[in-house]
Amino acid sequence: MGIATVVRSSAVAMGILLPLLFLGSQGLGNIPALKPVLRYLPDQAGLELMHIAGPSSDGRYGPGYGSGAALVILLAWTAAALISGYLVLRGRDA
Repeated sequence: MGIATVVRSSAVAMGILLPLLFLGSQGLGNIPALKPVLRYLPDQAGLELMHIAGPSSDGRYGPGYGSGAALVILLAWTAAALISGYLVLRGRDA
């Protein structure tokens, strides 16, 4: 909702969020320079939160942080979207 408020179009918001959520780390994971950043995308945090990522002791699976950190990452993404939507709405329409 926050991203849709920022761009003022639900279709554009879906065009931004669907690739970010579904293709983000898988599509960009082949670029070695982006790997440290990609582990903090919502899809990786969700995998870690649901423990689908594999055993935490094995470094090949998942981003390597715990469930608590994954929840904080997801909450931070949500808060950033809602706060940015609020600020844009306040500045543009107030």
